[in-house]
Amino acid sequence: MLLDPQPIMTAASHRVKSVDMHPTEPLMLCALFNGDVVLVNYATKTKLSVFAISPEVPVRCVKFIVSLNSFCCGGDDMNVHIVNMETSKKVKLLAHEDYIRSIAVHEPQRRLLTSSDDLTVKLWNWGRGWRHVTTFKGHEHYVMRAVFNRKDSTEFVTASLDRTVKVWSTTSPSPIFTLPHDHGVSCVDFCHKEEGDSMLFLVSATDFGKVCVWDYASKVCLHVFSSIHTHHVTCVTAHPTRPLMFSTGEDGVVGVYSTQTWRHETTLNYGPQRGWAVAVCPNRNVLSVGLDEGLVVLKLGLTDEMLRIAPQTEKVIDCDDTSFPAAAEDAHLLHDPSGEFVAVITDTEYDETTWGQPSPCCCCAQRGRDCWLVGTQRGRVCLLVVVLLALCVVTPVLVIWQAKLQFRGHSARGI
Repeated sequence: MLLDPQPIMTAASHRVKSVDMHPTEPLMLCALFNGDVVLVNYATKTKLSVFAISPEVPVRCVKFIVSLNSFCCGGDDMNVHIVNMETSKKVKLLAHEDYIRSIAVHEPQRRLLTSSDDLTVKLWNWGRGWRHVTTFKGHEHYVMRAVFNRKDSTEFVTASLDRTVKVWSTTSPSPIFTLPHDHGVSCVDFCHKEEGDSMLFLVSATDFGKVCVWDYASKVCLHVFSSIHTHHVTCVTAHPTRPLMFSTGEDGVVGVYSTQTWRHETTLNYGPQRGWAVAVCPNRNVLSVGLDEGLVVLKLGLTDEMLRIAPQTEKVIDCDDTSFPAAAEDAHLLHDPSGEFVAVITDTEYDETTWGQPSPCCCCAQRGRDCWLVGTQRGRVCLLVVVLLALCVVTPVLVIWQAKLQFRGHSARGI
């Protein structure tokens, strides 16, 4: 997977404790340690608005509420603030008895989750006048993160410094199950191997620099990344539509991982600054990082899809405007185990005048076929196009080779 992150913008500010990205517009929110929330347009690299939430009292979390053209935030004043971005009109909820660590928004259900140092998680409904729905108790230390399951609106997960991750249902006061850790857990998120995959995973991070991947169904820890961070991991998040996840920590490192292969892909280092927050745009390959001295916005490589499998027909669709035989009736995709290469398999005759001069690169497992490397470019995924070769050339060679092996086998058994 070739990511090649490139900075779009950097901006100096007070310590950025939380960031969130608008799902459709090039907008982002930054919650600052000095009590402000800043609205930024990262396409034009401009600061649009500064909202004074709680002067000199840290704001630790912020989220867009797109349907209300608003945002919500919380911090050390123990209140949840809902602010209209056009009118600056505010609604304040007396939410918790200690610092608020995180907020999660579920737009279709019109619900908020807040987690706090008072050891509780609270559910709110803005469709009913910001009514407090219920309080979830069970953690024995600060609840650092609460996140909705994007695939199931009745489930959410929490991370706590009591060394546990708990999965909950909004309909029950008791957790569904608990995942124990060796150290305090600072953050957690749901993730999938890729968009549309039914298998569900959890990714968590601890105070001692470990990033852990858990199978949701079996509750088994599948992978532990222990060498990426040298200090506390402060944030981990999975991309909602791409097979990627990200982490940052107090060592100033941003780790990028593939959820297809569970492999560490690349590292960005912003030390000696500490990293506090990471957010991604669901519909753009844009990553934002909140640091001690400001924020960084990066654009990841492969921003344009080359190929996709249609969910219903499982046919390969060409996402470029080029003449490529991906729309053939028999075309389908195969992925290299490393996740770096993709092969399009089709019986369509290879047209050299249309797709260029290929280079033979490997043999296909199916007899009578070969693979050709097409359009090799630095910084781009290599695309393998499988073409049909003449059976009269390949088959005799294979038959002769197989006959020799059989003859040798009979001779060996006779010794």
